[in-house]
Parts: sequence; structure tokens; C-alpha cells
Amino acid sequence: MMQAATSYPTSSSFSYHENPDNLNQNYWRDPGTPALELSPPPPSEWAQKNPTPPTGGLVDLELFDFSQYHEDFEKENGGLLPPQRRYFAEEEDNCRERLAIAERELGQENEDTLDAMRNLAFVFYKQGRYEHSEKLLHRVVEIGQKVFGNDNLATLETRLHLSISIQEQGRYSAAEGLQRQVLDSFTKIVGKKDKHTLQTQLSLAVCLMCQKKFEKAASLQHEVLNICYETLGVMDPLTLQTMGDVTLSHIRLGSLSQSVKMRRIEWKEWKALKGEFHPHTMVAKLHFAIALSEEGDYPASKIIAEEIYSFRKNKFGTEHPDTLRVESHLAFCLSKQGSDSEAQKVYQSVWMTKKKVLGETHPDTLQSLRDIALHFERQGKHQEAERVFRQVLETRRQVLGSVNDRDALRDLSHIATSVMLQGHHKEAELYFREVLAESKALLPLGHPDIFDSAKSVATAVAYQCRYPEAEYIFQNTLTRCAKTLGDEHLTTRRIMAAHSMCIKTARQIQRRSSSSTRAAKDQEKGLGREPS
Repeated sequence: MMQAATSYPTSSSFSYHENPDNLNQNYWRDPGTPALELSPPPPSEWAQKNPTPPTGGLVDLELFDFSQYHEDFEKENGGLLPPQRRYFAEEEDNCRERLAIAERELGQENEDTLDAMRNLAFVFYKQGRYEHSEKLLHRVVEIGQKVFGNDNLATLETRLHLSISIQEQGRYSAAEGLQRQVLDSFTKIVGKKDKHTLQTQLSLAVCLMCQKKFEKAASLQHEVLNICYETLGVMDPLTLQTMGDVTLSHIRLGSLSQSVKMRRIEWKEWKALKGEFHPHTMVAKLHFAIALSEEGDYPASKIIAEEIYSFRKNKFGTEHPDTLRVESHLAFCLSKQGSDSEAQKVYQSVWMTKKKVLGETHPDTLQSLRDIALHFERQGKHQEAERVFRQVLETRRQVLGSVNDRDALRDLSHIATSVMLQGHHKEAELYFREVLAESKALLPLGHPDIFDSAKSVATAVAYQCRYPEAEYIFQNTLTRCAKTLGDEHLTTRRIMAAHSMCIKTARQIQRRSSSSTRAAKDQEKGLGREPS
């Protein structure tokens, strides 16, 4: 059976250093930040007679053995992507074929058939087709509960995977509720210190981080880490994974020096456990490089990233996702060190390669296009940034139609920010109000993104010198946010900072206006005129 861990595994160019709001949006996180390790089920007698056909290309590098599924599922539920050769296409084809065999020979209510369904759902997940993954996992859960009961470990693992597919679509409240149910069941059946329970706790922590509840997430992760130290030891893979999760929480809470220290330990421990060039070791080494860049040590981060890039390029080639991931981080370091032209070339190269390998509409390709736009923003080229962000949004809507999801709203918010920084404050306000209205319709009441959107509206209003109106929006938003999320929540602190800046700017303008008025009156008196 697939073993549940902290989150569905993904291969991603997503870098949390690019934008603090990007956490788990989800652009296919780096494996282990945090990642869910799945191990293939032990081969049954049927599986030994029906081995997975060999595949070529990128799939040969995967560590997992997958089943297959027939095309009827997609015909019934509708394809999410335009006609093109998908990433992991060969793996998907193999999964469809093997599942068709399992259903024909064993029926749907067989354990091997359910494994095949789960594995195809995992392929859908890696392709970014989260709705497909969710629908298929729902079927697996329904059949599993009917055949094996609600307390079956494989069924509970599938429910955890289902919650992660829901989470990827931005439905965090539903995902959190399901994960808490699974956690209660695992705690009751296998105990608090079992790996199933610990891995589910880590998944719940990720979901809390997606909602920017970093303190609660860190508390949960530290609890898991202490149990791992006690029962598994420092060198256990789950302990090392948890250390990585805790480090990410430290970054989110601003403890950068602590995160660098923990990332270094994580890398050294993986190196001692698996060897210098093991995939987990190289991922931990990249995380250490990213932590250094978070602390501002871009030269050291760049040197380590270059070592990883050279290794991955020689082992996997220039088009492999792992190679491209490191290349994106190199571009970020170049950008931060002032090598804007070189960074632009690298960002462009990564985007063009992903466009060729994955397709123009793939989430990973779009994230690389966002990286280019963010690079323009860092240079103050707001018009160019706006143009690229509009291209991202237009491409997404080619896939999704006019429907807004959280990623589309994030892109629209970026457009609004670029427009505002060009001085078009009224236009930016209209965009921010659209994001706020759509966020209220899409997200549950009290979601941090709703408060963030309201803060952006207030800021745009303040830029137009409508300070009483901006003050009212800020005060209303801050009161509701503090009541819902707490005074120490990151979103609350951001709104407080923006509100303080608004008040400071208003007072400066008021003082300048008062000084100008007094100077004019003094000048009129000097000319022997009555002050107007």
C-alpha cells in the first residue's frame, strides 16, 4: 500500500523565497518541503504476473512503481487540460492500461485494483490535475470503506491523500477537517507514536501553514519531532523530514538563523545516512542553499546551488525537473546579487525548457513565467511585470475559462500591484476590489487571503489620498482579522504595518499642507495683504 506522509510528493520550481504569500499555492513544491513519500505496495501474486511495463525518458528516474487506469474515467469527468502530451504521459498511459487489466480480471472491489486507482490518482496529482485526483480518490475511499471498513489503514491513508488533493485546490478548511478526522482514527487504532499518526500530523501542519497559522503548525511539528527523536532516532528518514518541516516554520516565523542551522544539520544527517549523492541528500543540500539565501547570504547560496546544478545536469540532463529547479534558484541568487541581465537569461531559459517539456499551460511552466514577472518587479520594471502577469492569467484562463480560482486571483492581485506601482491608483483599486469580491465568494469566511485583499484595497485608496476612507477600511479589516486569526497572526501584523504606514503618510502630508498654508499667510502679511 502507499505509505502516507506529510504531503503528496511533488516536483516543483516553487520557491518560498520568491513570495511569502506563495506558500502551497501550489506550484509543485520541492520534494521534502515538506513532501509525502509513497512506497509501492509489496508485489502480490497478481502483480508479479502483471509487472509494470518499462518506460523511457524522465519516468525512468522515478522511484515509484505505478499501476494504470483506463480512459473511461477522463471521458466521464472531462479533461482539464487542452490536447497536448502531458508531463508523465507515458506513466499515465501505463497506469490506465494496468488498471484496465485489474478491473477486468479482478473487479473493482479487489485490493490490487484499488492500489491501481490510488497510483493513477498520484499521477494525476503530479500532473497538476487535482480535481481528477480528488474524484478518483473519492471512489477509492467509497469502495475501501465498503469492502474493508472505515478503520482499514489503507482506507485511512487514501483519505489523507484525498485531503491533500482538496488542499491543493485551496479548500483548506475542508482539507483540515478531513485530516483531523484521519488523525483521530490513526491515534485510536495505532497509537500516538506510530508513523501513520506522525505523518498525518505533519500533513495537518502543512495545511495550517497554508492558512498562515505558522505558530500552530510549528507547535505541531515540534511535537512530532520530539516523538521522532524519542522513538526513531536522529537518523531516521521521518525525523529528518520533520526537521525540514520545522525549519520551514522557522523561516515563516522569521527565525532565519535558526532555519539555516537546522537545514545544515538536516543536510549533514542525510549525507551520513544515504551518502553524498542520494536524491534526499541533494534535496536537503538545496534546502540549505535556499535557507542561506533567505538569510541574505546569496554568494554562499549560489556556490552550493552551482554544485547541485552541475551534479543534476550530468546525471539527469538539462530538461529534468530537478535540474530546472536548481537553475531557478541560481537565477534568483544572480538577481539578488545585481546580475539582472544574466538572471533574466536563466529565468527565460528555464521557462522555455518547461514550456517545451511540460506544455505552456502546466502549473510548473506558469510558475516559471511568474518568476520572470517577479524578477521584473524586483528591478522596478512594473510595466514589464504587469505584461507578464497578464500573460500568466490569460494562459490559465485558456484552461479554466472565466472561472477564478486562488491562483488566478493571485495573478490578478499581482497585476493590480504592478498597476498601482505605475501610479494608476484608481485602476489598481478596481482590480483589488475584484480580487476581494471573488475571494469572498471562493474562500471560507475568515480566510487570511480575504483580509489581505481588503488590506490591498485600503492601500490603493490611501494612495489616492482618501485617508478617512482608507482609515475606515484598515480599522474594520484589522478588527475582524485580529478577532478571527489573533493579534500575532502574520496577516494581522501585515495589516497593522500597512495601517501604520498609511497614518504616517497622512500625517506627513497634513504637516506639509499646514506648513505651506502658514508660509502663504506669512508671505501675504509681508506684502501688506490681508491673509485669505
